[in-house]
Amino acid sequence: MPISGRLSAALAYTPNWWREITDPAAFEALLLGWAETCNWRSCGFVWPGESSPPVVLTVERGAMVPAPAPLEVPDALRRIKAGEPHPTYSAPGGATRAFASIQPSGRGVA
Repeated sequence: MPISGRLSAALAYTPNWWREITDPAAFEALLLGWAETCNWRSCGFVWPGESSPPVVLTVERGAMVPAPAPLEVPDALRRIKAGEPHPTYSAPGGATRAFASIQPSGRGVA
């Protein structure tokens, strides 16, 4: 969740997520902008694959960095498919990992 002083900026940025993006660099820029707008030290995006490793994008301190999917991803997917909207997990150092489903309009969580 954005820091309360950044809530209006986060709400103003939200429509950017509704664009159809096909260019990987544009998607990375979108994720970088979201992290900056929300004043987060890090955030990420995981696109799970049925029979392949997930696609993982991670922002750390304003830059894209290579990182594996968090260990919580399989459990978070299970919980989201079961209807939980935002599973959260405690992370080292007092941080929290929050997961949410992002899906095209009219399509359910597979």
